[in-house]
Amino acid sequence: MQTNKEAFLEILLGAIVPTVVLVLFFTFILTLGEPEDEPREKFKVVDNYSGCNVVRYTDNTNRWYYFLHCGEIR
Repeated sequence: MQTNKEAFLEILLGAIVPTVVLVLFFTFILTLGEPEDEPREKFKVVDNYSGCNVVRYTDNTNRWYYFLHCGEIR
């Protein structure tokens, strides 16, 4: 038969172990999402068309958008 002290220690261990495992798991997940050291290129000239530059823009969700740029940048 268990004493109250043994039962308390068993319950305490049953609560601490999963908590530690979850903290380690979430710490690992958060470290994977750290930003890169070098900022990535958002605008890139990929081609030319009728004297204009075809520019590819990459947003934060890594979607590509293309547009024409003709003339000087101010």
